[in-house]
Amino acid sequence: MNTFFKNDYISICNLISDKKLSDAFLIIEKYIEEVQNPDIKRTFEKQKETWHYLLQYTFQGIEDPEKPNIYKGIQTALLDITEHIHDEIFKKLSSS
Repeated sequence: MNTFFKNDYISICNLISDKKLSDAFLIIEKYIEEVQNPDIKRTFEKQKETWHYLLQYTFQGIEDPEKPNIYKGIQTALLDITEHIHDEIFKKLSSS
């Protein structure tokens, strides 16, 4: 396993559990192009857009009773995306 990704993998999981999603998005984004998986990229972009709107509504003072569920959904999706990236990188390294 790529040591650099292994360290980032741990960092991403910690950031997500610490509710620092903006930072997690930045690190994950570095690997999206590397794995070249359109499904992972599409899911990531969808979560990024949802996160953007959630922040926008929060800054505008709009109350959304579903906010905790949406936030939890983004966290879960980012963990899934990170796991898929992990698997893709492992497959790539194993076939080399």
